[in-house]
Amino acid sequence: MKKITFIFDLDGTLIDPAKYEVPNSAMKALRELHALGHRCCIATGRSYDSVMQTMVKDIIPWDGFICSNGQHVLNQFGQTIDKYVMDTQRIHQAVALAKSFDMNIQFQGNPSFMLKEIDDVVIKAHSFFHEPIPTLIKEYENEPLDMLMIYHEDVEKLLSFRNIPGLEVYCGRSTYADVVDMGQSKFRGIRVYFEKIGEPIEYVAFGDSDNDMDMIANAKIGVAMGNATQELKEISHIITPSVDQDGIAWGISEVLQQIKAFG
Repeated sequence: MKKITFIFDLDGTLIDPAKYEVPNSAMKALRELHALGHRCCIATGRSYDSVMQTMVKDIIPWDGFICSNGQHVLNQFGQTIDKYVMDTQRIHQAVALAKSFDMNIQFQGNPSFMLKEIDDVVIKAHSFFHEPIPTLIKEYENEPLDMLMIYHEDVEKLLSFRNIPGLEVYCGRSTYADVVDMGQSKFRGIRVYFEKIGEPIEYVAFGDSDNDMDMIANAKIGVAMGNATQELKEISHIITPSVDQDGIAWGISEVLQQIKAFG
């Protein structure tokens, strides 16, 4: 059977957000996939440090990590092979807009920090993906950042950050959105990853939300979870059952059958 790279989103794809666990069927399928010799990578909006705090890191020896929506790419050893730093002027514009809406921002860097004290909207967002909330609260002072996370219950206010030239917004499945510089995406990180390993860009991708769109659109086989957004399902080749209904195991099996059939 032809060997191919499988790339998986985390929250809502590998991780069931309701239980914050990876289903046993998914772990078994991933281990079998790895044993067959297929390369397996993670592509997520999370930072690498956040990925390392999840149960996913120990399921198999992962072959690469596309983090912060493609702005940080690491190899199988967790060593950085590409890192993008956001434009400071755009960040200041985002801060001004957030303050006009009385919104909070998480500035993802080293260390990460918050614009202001956390509230129920922030707590609700982090209860979805169980990522720790930074305790440092301060103004942005031109620190190098991977990404911004903005918080609000009104999706239109989250999407209004797209009115800042050069920014892209990926709304999450809760009260938050990821903000990156235009042109930064999971697929951009995937493209860099394949360039670094010296192989043609050919992969299978599994996802469930807005920040998976270009990753799925450019995949040899794009797989949407049953709990995915309708927009993602419409551009996918395969739609699985939901993450909590053995969707990953079902999807991996379906993809392997297609690879075997078409070579």
